[in-house]
Parts: sequence; C-alpha cells; structure tokens
Amino acid sequence: MGNWEVYKLHGFYNNKGISWVGKGIFASINHINESFAGELLPNNEIFYYSGIPFKFPKTDSLDFDMLSFAEQRIDLPEGKYTKVAFLGFSTWGDYHDSIFVSYSDGFTQEIPFGFNDWQEFHSHNSEEAAKLVMNYYRLKEEQMNRKVKLELRIIEVDSNRNLKSLVLPDNDYSYILSLSLLKS
Repeated sequence: MGNWEVYKLHGFYNNKGISWVGKGIFASINHINESFAGELLPNNEIFYYSGIPFKFPKTDSLDFDMLSFAEQRIDLPEGKYTKVAFLGFSTWGDYHDSIFVSYSDGFTQEIPFGFNDWQEFHSHNSEEAAKLVMNYYRLKEEQMNRKVKLELRIIEVDSNRNLKSLVLPDNDYSYILSLSLLKS
C-alpha cells in the first residue's frame, strides 16, 4: 500500500471561517457570524489524525482558509490512488449528498459524501471527530464555551484509474479544511 500525500487546497479556498480575535481577524461560516478559534487550531502546519497527514491553512491571516462545497471542482494531481481523506464539517445541521469523482479516462463515479453538524457529536459512516475545539466565536468576539468539531471522512476511489478531479455537492454550509490522497 502507498503513502498518504497532503494536497494543498489553498488555491481552492473560498471562505474565511477561522477567527483570531487577539490579532483582529474575524471570520464567519454562517449568517450568525460563528467561526473557529484560530488560536486553538494548527497554524499552517501538518496535523496527523489516524496516521493521515493533513495540511491546516494559515489561521492567523486574513486570507480564505476553507472550502465551501457550493459545487466546487477540485482538480487533483493525476495518479492512481485508493482513498481520499477530508477534514471538514457542516453547519445548520447534518448534510449528506454525493461527491462526483472523475478519472482521466472520462469515467465518473458518484459516491455518498457529507458531514455532520459541527456542534453535534454523533458519527455517520466513516466519519469521526478528528479535532475537538473547546471554544468557538459568535458575533466576532463573543467566545462560546461549547465544543465544536472537525470530522474525518474517507472515500474509496478506483485505484485502477488515474484520478483527475472531485466535484463537491451544492451546499454553502458544508466545508473542507484539508484533503489527503492515498497512493496505490
């Protein structure tokens, strides 16, 4: 079996969802201005969970730091992989739909995909809480003492084909922070 490869998503980020109040950085993942606390997350570092490396975005920056699904297409380095791992979450409830996986030979595969709500602590399929954050922000500086989470979601892809791209479901309230690929 191959090794996990971190895929840098920074070119696909389309939302600022991590605040760092001490640095005057405010973000929002929903209409009530909630955000992750950047002080409690890895900052532009590799974070390992279940032996899988994930590259966290730069959290002390004004730049976008997460990818909202919104039918976004993620072009991947062509190659043969067995699995794709995601760190992500959903707001305003659980969200489960399908992700479309495209291969260089034109074949497309539809795979069930989604995340549970970031404030709910139950698991679905291959998801599990990957990083618990004790606090989060609401309305800029109001720190909430309620746990929120990121989830690990792993999908299996056709290792006999060269992976080309992923198309995420249409949901503005589900997000991905990091993605890794397992070489076959």
